[in-house]
Amino acid sequence: MSSTSAPRAEPWRVLAEVAFIVAVFAIAVAITSPRGDFPLDDDQYYGLPALHFAKTGEMQLSIAAAPNARAQVIAGAMFVRMFGASFESLRLLTLILAALTLAIVDRILARAGAPAFARIAGTLALAFHPVFYWSSNTFMTEVPYVFASAVAFYFYARALSEDRAGFLLLAAIGVALSWWVRQTGVLNAMPAIVILVVHRDRITPRWRTLAAIAAIPVAVFGAIAIVKREWLIASAGEFHSLYQMWSEATFRLPEQIALVRHYVVYTIQHGAMFGLALVIPAALLLKRKPKRWDAGVLSISAVVIIGTMFELVAHATPLPFYAKRLCCDLLQGNILMNFGLGPPTLTDVWTNQFDYPFHLGMTPRMILTYLSGLIAVIAFWCVLDAWRVQRRAPRTNVTMLLAIWWTAISTAGLCVSAVWVDRYEVDAAWPLVIIFALIMPLTFRARTVSIVALALTAIFSTLAVQEYFNWNRARWASYYELRRAGVAIKDIDGGAEAYNAFEVETVRDWKIKRRMSFGPGPRRYVIAFHEMPGFRVVTRRPFTGWLGSHRGEIVTLERIGS
Repeated sequence: MSSTSAPRAEPWRVLAEVAFIVAVFAIAVAITSPRGDFPLDDDQYYGLPALHFAKTGEMQLSIAAAPNARAQVIAGAMFVRMFGASFESLRLLTLILAALTLAIVDRILARAGAPAFARIAGTLALAFHPVFYWSSNTFMTEVPYVFASAVAFYFYARALSEDRAGFLLLAAIGVALSWWVRQTGVLNAMPAIVILVVHRDRITPRWRTLAAIAAIPVAVFGAIAIVKREWLIASAGEFHSLYQMWSEATFRLPEQIALVRHYVVYTIQHGAMFGLALVIPAALLLKRKPKRWDAGVLSISAVVIIGTMFELVAHATPLPFYAKRLCCDLLQGNILMNFGLGPPTLTDVWTNQFDYPFHLGMTPRMILTYLSGLIAVIAFWCVLDAWRVQRRAPRTNVTMLLAIWWTAISTAGLCVSAVWVDRYEVDAAWPLVIIFALIMPLTFRARTVSIVALALTAIFSTLAVQEYFNWNRARWASYYELRRAGVAIKDIDGGAEAYNAFEVETVRDWKIKRRMSFGPGPRRYVIAFHEMPGFRVVTRRPFTGWLGSHRGEIVTLERIGS
């Protein structure tokens, strides 16, 4: 039987370690100051149903959202009833779930035998993963999904390492919670099943029994999908739009191969780049020469990854992917944008007429793209090496094996969707922090590199999200100033969130909603980052970012001749 459990630490040490991690995260959130009763990005699709459920007890999911998010809506409604009907109450729930996720990940690493430094570094790497940190300050589905996934992961790791069927049933609860946030949560049941079947000789002689129990969530999900399909989706039309390209006659093998290549490479690229504090120290272990087969796989992967970086640059879409033109299965809406975190959803930037006020030029973006490709190759090599070590180790580290299979299966699951944005990488590849924390060397050089990289990532995430809230507060202050002056909603272009929350969300016909989602069209008033031709400035609201080094303004514009 395999074993990954470490000796139990004294309770006060466990409490002190978790408290330290949560305190660091809380200090960053305090600096970010996520204040304001307004939706962010797609918040309205989950926040408005939560507010409605709290008020009426009726589950009315948005028909503009593919994730059903029933568990998130119910939990959000509870917080609304306790703390008031506002998006700030909903964000409080997400922040608490983020803190609980960090505590669970720390305990997963502890039970897997990771040393204290690796546990703390790995957990904080997830805390300050730019997309995870940004999502923690919103009511988006990423953090609730990762929380439920981490619960399932913890109990699966214990069930497999301790040969205890009871933990599989507890893991099933985490799986169910995750699929009632995003339907892809059913994939969370697959890694344990695969491990029990593929690695049965190294796990337990009772593998058939445990595999049958582990398959229960999949069977239940399938039964619900047949009998009560509406329980698993918010909008049938929106959900279908995400994968309909696979049924199109023009979507043939070359396009399919390109899509899979892009989705897998982008996920590895972002996971490596955002997990720099773990990837670079782990790379210091890569002194062994790969075996012939591994070397072949690594060489092919390196060519594919670096080749994709050249493709991005050739199409003028280097990192950050938010660009004036689109290619390579990329869509606007990535959280990492040029330059900061959070989609710049005001019309002047969102429609590509202007750049975000603070942005990188093409040359540094190209350099960032090539560097991220190199880091992605290193990350893939580290995972490949960890996989080879596990195959030959006398004792299997079940947590490592589970993290590798979990990342691989979830990443493959992304390829079903027609949409790829960087926040999906967190859903699929969050266990990368577990893999790299478990293989992190503890030399002075490795610790130093990890601390420096982690500090830089934390600074970027904290200050970038702080700036995101600063300009959003200015945007919404401008919007409500117009409303108080008697301006009708349909005369204001206040950006994507305002339009979707107050106009599109009230439409109950999915086809009409899809047509409306392309934009509000010309409006008398526009709230923007820049002055625009054909408009006069009504008001200016300054905002700052990055400790005052960024100074911009939100302008309210009125169309000349209105």
